[in-house]
Amino acid sequence: MGSKDIKLLTLTLIPVLVLVILAALAPVYHMPSGHYERHWVWNAPTIKVRHGYDDLTPEEIARLNADPQQKQILDGMKALPREVPISPIYVGGRRHGQNLLGYTAMVSMLLWGLLFWYKWFNR
Repeated sequence: MGSKDIKLLTLTLIPVLVLVILAALAPVYHMPSGHYERHWVWNAPTIKVRHGYDDLTPEEIARLNADPQQKQILDGMKALPREVPISPIYVGGRRHGQNLLGYTAMVSMLLWGLLFWYKWFNR
């Protein structure tokens, strides 16, 4: 493998790595409304969660706080998270939730691997 081949492999590896990084940092999310949206990983959407504690009246809370065991349960309910992150879709299925950027990154990695294999074994 000559310097031209190494230069070609290096120059083709750069866009492949850019695609892989973009696919990893900007996955598709299945939103609660049923549609799909692309968000950055650090700005991932969340689902709001309600708990049984939200449905209690102040009188019920005061009554339950009188019992130490019930108070411990209520404290645990207060500590539950109010939002749950939505799972990202990096590649997705055939029709719904398909992440074309993820598929493009996957195919480009495969093609670059085949190019590398061809250049390595046909010196």
